Amino acid sequence: MSNYAWLCDYTNYSVANTYGMAMQTEEFDGVERFWLYEKEKIGQISNEEQQILDNIRIPYLKFFDAWQNRELIKHLPIKLFKEPDINYSNLPQKEEIFFRITGGYLVMNEKLYNIISQFNLGKTHFSQVYIYDIQNKEQLSDVPYYFINIAETFEFLNSNHSKGIKASRYTPEESLRYIWGVEDDNIVLLEQVKNIKIDLWHDKNLHDSLFFSDRLVQALFDAGFNQKQLGLTRCVIK
Repeated sequence: MSNYAWLCDYTNYSVANTYGMAMQTEEFDGVERFWLYEKEKIGQISNEEQQILDNIRIPYLKFFDAWQNRELIKHLPIKLFKEPDINYSNLPQKEEIFFRITGGYLVMNEKLYNIISQFNLGKTHFSQVYIYDIQNKEQLSDVPYYFINIAETFEFLNSNHSKGIKASRYTPEESLRYIWGVEDDNIVLLEQVKNIKIDLWHDKNLHDSLFFSDRLVQALFDAGFNQKQLGLTRCVIK
């Protein structure tokens, strides 16, 4: 079995772009939330509209917390809506492997999804989404994207023997670490990682971390992806 795993630093701005997008799920309407929130920000929201917004916030915040905590989410987005901005054509390019949207959520292109979905993901799952115009509801993307719910978490980080990570200056006594200029072989993972069959997971002790098994990464390399594109850093298991 391999002595390596890989950290995907998808939160790095040089690896993945971030786009302003609202989500629609079976439990909340992100489009209505967006427009009502815009009214609230400028103090032009009616009492009735404020009540509607408050009611939407309940399931939205539940969704947000579950995604941040890497918990299983039953109802994933069914549509994404591009929020208006200075450059309204600011949309993901077809060659973009993955990107983030408002709230920090991760979305992948079809090629990457087709490889990853063949591996053992445990509870982690995806929903297929297209991108729409938030104003006229017209479809903007002719290709599908895949919203990921990372729902497998472990504690394999050996922070005492790792480099390129740091504790929060506000809570240095806590076990949580943050990625900080990590390079190949800086991160050390415990031997127990070899006992799992999961190929994609989050480590509770490394903020916003996403780990791939070596077998998954080798398949991605074979499919034509490279380390820089995926924001990958090799980690040592020992």
